[in-house]
Amino acid sequence: MARAISGARLSRLLAVATPLLPAVCLAQSPVFTVQSLGGETLSVNGLNDVGDSVGTANEGIFPCPAGCATVWTGKVLETIYPEAFGSVGYSINNASQVVGYAFTSVSVTYPLEAVIWNDSKPSVLPSPGRQYTSTIAASINAAGQVVGTADVGDTGSSSAAVVWNGSTPTVLELLPGYTSSSASGINDSGLIVGYMCCNDDMEPKAVVWHGSIPALLPTLAPSQAAGSKAVAVNNSGVVVGQANTTVQATHAVAWSQGMVTDLGTLGGSHSFAKALNNRGIIVGYSDTESGQPHAAIWARVGAPPQDLNTLVTPNASERFVLTEATGINDSCTIVGNGVVRGNTNELVAVVLRLTDASLCVNGLESKSQ
Repeated sequence: MARAISGARLSRLLAVATPLLPAVCLAQSPVFTVQSLGGETLSVNGLNDVGDSVGTANEGIFPCPAGCATVWTGKVLETIYPEAFGSVGYSINNASQVVGYAFTSVSVTYPLEAVIWNDSKPSVLPSPGRQYTSTIAASINAAGQVVGTADVGDTGSSSAAVVWNGSTPTVLELLPGYTSSSASGINDSGLIVGYMCCNDDMEPKAVVWHGSIPALLPTLAPSQAAGSKAVAVNNSGVVVGQANTTVQATHAVAWSQGMVTDLGTLGGSHSFAKALNNRGIIVGYSDTESGQPHAAIWARVGAPPQDLNTLVTPNASERFVLTEATGINDSCTIVGNGVVRGNTNELVAVVLRLTDASLCVNGLESKSQ
């Protein structure tokens, strides 16, 4: 059975030192304004440093019966790939290249196709082989490298992590004893993160690929059965995701210099770190003590989580409950999803912007402290 790599080797693999992070102390006073993104919005999944965000919108509205991949540029909503029955945008780089997936019909075995949009024009990314019936593109870096997953069989019972360099797909290697994998993040140096899975006595394990060569990341719990997933990596090589603390609990985690750090929760049993910027500020979600998912932010690796609902203007707090943060850029602009207060069936996608842009550089400390 494969073992987690040593701290020294992992440090060399990541080839980075821990970044110098600002001393951040998030305060219980308004730090962010909140803008609702337009359209019959399902979700927003990421953003670039320009502030353009990407996701899915307009479900049930012609020509998007299952939702259209969507780019928000400022206040302007643009649906892309309306020819498909449904599509999703997951990631956008600073050149405004978008990746995600699309499907052209709905059936029991409908195939998903990984797609890249250049200037809003879709191109299907080639499958790595005939045995793969569906593909999804999850992340794109500054150089246009794309990572994602290809599924085998109608049920997706087996999958392979894939990197596309241009139009050329490469299946990433598996470690001995593992039968499937998935890639979810890539940084500008080409470091890829995701997870491997599984036989009857194993949970998914977080992994990094340097090139196509994989190495396991440490788990929180001592049991080999303890699971973990890596979902994002910044340009300093800090990786974030989720790991089991017990059978019943999973916590947001960060990996840096060969070590894993439990990022904790807002009082509940579960949290998940979904994105981070190059300053090392992390966002995601956490259950509260009452078990409700709330958008969360961690000022740095090792900092306690803060509820983003407590850091927004009173007007926004009265209108929305932010349930997850899905992206943060280097200007500390955040995108995420939530519900309208008083109507939890009404979903909303939002963008959060700092009330004082200098706080991103100087730290998000309270002006009153």
